[in-house]
Amino acid sequence: MTIGTTLAAEIYDPAANKWTDLGQLNLARIDVTVAPLPDGGAIVCGSTAVGEVAVELFDPKTGRFTVNK
Repeated sequence: MTIGTTLAAEIYDPAANKWTDLGQLNLARIDVTVAPLPDGGAIVCGSTAVGEVAVELFDPKTGRFTVNK
């Protein structure tokens, strides 16, 4: 992993004042943004260490991320 990148993903629920760990991403990111989805999932986007923009979707049923580049 390159310095300044992360594989971690968390999401904050302000109603519960709680952070939830979503596990590890498939691709390390710089400038990560995570947004909740209505089904309980999340969308994660940001630049990879090589300058590509990549998006991953978190599926709450499987607890896994899928990559969409």
